[in-house]
Amino acid sequence: LDKIEVWATSGDNRVRDAHAAMDGTWRHPGDNWVVEYPDRGTQKESVQGDSEPGIGCRCTTLLRDRETVDRDDYAGDASP
Repeated sequence: LDKIEVWATSGDNRVRDAHAAMDGTWRHPGDNWVVEYPDRGTQKESVQGDSEPGIGCRCTTLLRDRETVDRDDYAGDASP
């Protein structure tokens, strides 16, 4: 089965809005995350929080089967 990575926030009130919007989105391993920060525009991140506006991120990546996610929730920089 194909495995994909799913973005998961820490689920508390300290999660920044841009990361809350990413919760549950997915990418293929090796893709970058494409994150839209309201004040900094679109950023590509190889791991959650590796761009300047994402510093201090506490989000994690969950490994899941490809068939468990919706194609429309793709948030990588390649193609779903």
